[in-house]
Amino acid sequence: MLSPPKSTSALVSRPRLIRLIDAAVAAPITVATGEAAAGKTSAVLDWRRAMSGTERPIGWLTVRRELDDPILFWRYLLAAVQPFGVETEELSRALSDDQAPEQRWLTVLANRLGEVPGEPVIVLDDLHEVTSPESLETLFTFLELAPPTVHVILLTRTKPYWPLAQWRVSGRLAEISSLDLRFTIDEAREWTGSIGLELGDDDMARLVELTEGWAGGMKLALLSVGHADDPSEFGTRFNEAHELVADYLSAVVLERLPSDLRAFLLDISILDDVRPEICDNLRERHDSRSSSSVAWPATCSSPLSKVHRRYSTSMRCSPRCCRRPSEARIPTASDASTNGPAGCSRSWPTSVQR
Repeated sequence: MLSPPKSTSALVSRPRLIRLIDAAVAAPITVATGEAAAGKTSAVLDWRRAMSGTERPIGWLTVRRELDDPILFWRYLLAAVQPFGVETEELSRALSDDQAPEQRWLTVLANRLGEVPGEPVIVLDDLHEVTSPESLETLFTFLELAPPTVHVILLTRTKPYWPLAQWRVSGRLAEISSLDLRFTIDEAREWTGSIGLELGDDDMARLVELTEGWAGGMKLALLSVGHADDPSEFGTRFNEAHELVADYLSAVVLERLPSDLRAFLLDISILDDVRPEICDNLRERHDSRSSSSVAWPATCSSPLSKVHRRYSTSMRCSPRCCRRPSEARIPTASDASTNGPAGCSRSWPTSVQR
């Protein structure tokens, strides 16, 4: 948890993202958001390698579920910054065993980090694992207190529920989205070439189109192509690999959701456009809008909300999800006859080709 993960992929260096992160780190706080396997960690690891010839201190903490405790979280964060030469023993002793750190404690830590030469960077990977209100509140307070010479990179699947707008206006926040992390055609071509796979221009364009540049989808697509006798059969083989994608997303994302939210998503996974009233009609219930598990846009009179096609296809087609009838009934095509496509047919519908 206190060391950066070792990359086991054959991903190539992406100078575009190195420049993007380097520019982002000029701000005190950088928030990089993206779905599972979007390439958040790989991008920052690539940037970190590019910084290896500099004297800039970089600390790393990969958050695990067991750290979703305000005391344990801050003990590990202290360990992550200890290589900076910061005096942490006194701070560690001052941490209560049953109470989150107070503002005075956080102020002392922020000030000591501000004295570290070289503008230190702290990377908090998988921040979405932190759900404890106390942990998030104390982290927010620390970020508010930290001097501008201390830089924190937050890697997460979802943005924290903090007043980020204030940081944007003040110039304290830089953001990197899943759109930034997507592979371009040139980057995909360099990647496939690095693993000895030559695809024609049309197949390369289709790879990026089908995956939308999603790193995880590209890995699974290339895994399936690697077993093909003729790489030109790429498109067909990738369509046949949809269960690999579905099983991956089920294991990494869907199975970790609260049971009520997973049941809700399973029910509505056949819909293209999602609105509370349509969800109520489909589920024969009247609580979609009031559900605490779903954050609807302020205005839902038009189909503004969508289940991302990666996840909807996964929920339609993955045996991992479909074997849970006790948690949710699996909708049928007739359930959505007024809005949306048919259910899973064990092939990729045109509207959800991923």
